[in-house]
Amino acid sequence: MSFEEFFAHPFLDLEHAPSDLCLAQAVSLVSEAVKLDQALNYKEAVQMYCRALDYFVPALQYERNTAKKNAIREKVNGYVARAEELKLHLKQRSASKIAREPGHVLREYAKGNPQLADGLKLAEIAEVRDEKGVFSSALEQYRTALAVLIPILKDIPNTQVKEIVGSEVQRYMRRAEEIKAYLKLSEEGTLEIGQEVDDKMCCIQ
Repeated sequence: MSFEEFFAHPFLDLEHAPSDLCLAQAVSLVSEAVKLDQALNYKEAVQMYCRALDYFVPALQYERNTAKKNAIREKVNGYVARAEELKLHLKQRSASKIAREPGHVLREYAKGNPQLADGLKLAEIAEVRDEKGVFSSALEQYRTALAVLIPILKDIPNTQVKEIVGSEVQRYMRRAEEIKAYLKLSEEGTLEIGQEVDDKMCCIQ
């Protein structure tokens, strides 16, 4: 292996090799991490804490003074703990965000409401047929789904779920009307299959 090849080798990490410069670099990075942390930029703070640790580890290896090494180690343990705390917080926040999404809320509620689950499944089938361009069948399926969903809408006690279902029902109704108008024009011979009716029907091609 040549001199150049040695220093270009992927397993040789000179940047983080133990030296008297590691501690200064670690302190600089962790100071930035703390600022980001205090500014509530938790994701960036975690990344910066991790970058700092990449330098703290070799700094500990380089340090020969026992008292100083113990002091650094104590600080590092604190930074590691804080980084893990922020990671957990970000994970929980992400899970909470997913749990608040309309689709997720609806699916979770439908687990305890078989009739709602059936209606949503019927609507899902309608959308699949719609996307495939099987419009007559899709229209019939939308009607079937609406026949299930509309009657149970008023009996849903959960306000958030009721609003979501109501919004979905309105969407299915609009789509059914669009398909109905499209098929009517097609039957009358004023529209060829594949021709757009208007902006509302632009997804039918």
